[in-house]
Amino acid sequence: MSYQDFQPFDTSGISTFTLSASEIIQEALDTVGVGTDGEGIAPEDYARSLRALNLVLRELQAQGLHISSYKTGFMFMTEDEEDYVVEDQKATNEYWQTTLSADATSPTTSITVTDSTNMNLNDTIGILKNDSTIFWSTISTITPTVAPAATVVIADSLDGDADSGCTVVNYTTAIEPIARVLKVLRHENFDTDAPISLLSRSEYEDLPYKTGNSGTPSLAYFDRQRPKGKLFVWPPPDSEKHVMRLWYEARIDDLKTPEDALDMDRAYLPAVVYTLAIRLCDRFGISNEVYQRVKVAQQEIMANVLSYDDEVTPVKVSLQRNSF
Repeated sequence: MSYQDFQPFDTSGISTFTLSASEIIQEALDTVGVGTDGEGIAPEDYARSLRALNLVLRELQAQGLHISSYKTGFMFMTEDEEDYVVEDQKATNEYWQTTLSADATSPTTSITVTDSTNMNLNDTIGILKNDSTIFWSTISTITPTVAPAATVVIADSLDGDADSGCTVVNYTTAIEPIARVLKVLRHENFDTDAPISLLSRSEYEDLPYKTGNSGTPSLAYFDRQRPKGKLFVWPPPDSEKHVMRLWYEARIDDLKTPEDALDMDRAYLPAVVYTLAIRLCDRFGISNEVYQRVKVAQQEIMANVLSYDDEVTPVKVSLQRNSF
């Protein structure tokens, strides 16, 4: 048979399989033999199982399993500030930028922009002023002029002058809680990226000074404090044109209802199901024989997903010829 004669198998063309909270719990209960004979699950047992599922998700994330989605976020910094609670800072997963098409003089609440295409009412808006700091407010009204330009009224009075051509940024949705930061880039002048070294706690503490001596941030450290993580940068920024681009893992959302789904890679679903099954053995008085069987299966699954979690990168080898 020639290559041209080969006919591929028909597939669904769909790759959206996932499990809701109730389906994960049911899979775990089936794994340990609870409810398989048709007996119902009492509401209080189901509630305890849902609570156990939430605990399992946090346990797996604490173990370093990247069960939550990797995302990119942008955090706008404050001049001379060295530490930031990211989710309380002006931060988002996506922002848009344009420029002023006319001078904006303090204390105006009306500005004109060259492009309002991606602006929405109640968006957070930032105006880069002449002193290289950003004035933040929200959008009250947008009145188109000559498309895509518009006059934009903001909720607060501008506290400094901004000349025509100054950058204006806006975003709709704030960033969600962060579990861990994997990489940090300095998003220079809202445009190009420059690498920043991500330090450990010990390395950050060894820096000779933490405040003062502002400049261009080149180092960062993320402290996963409770209840919110904090990002430290060094040196503190001397301009608010410096924006941090974060590659991070989001904190797992709480599962509150049976219909809630997990925002996670589906490859980790078996690990969640079998880890939950182990946790439910004690709650439902499962025999040690079943417990051991499930535990062995869970360990095999965890080994597989931890291998899946490893980033595969090419290895480059260069050979050097020496002549004698």
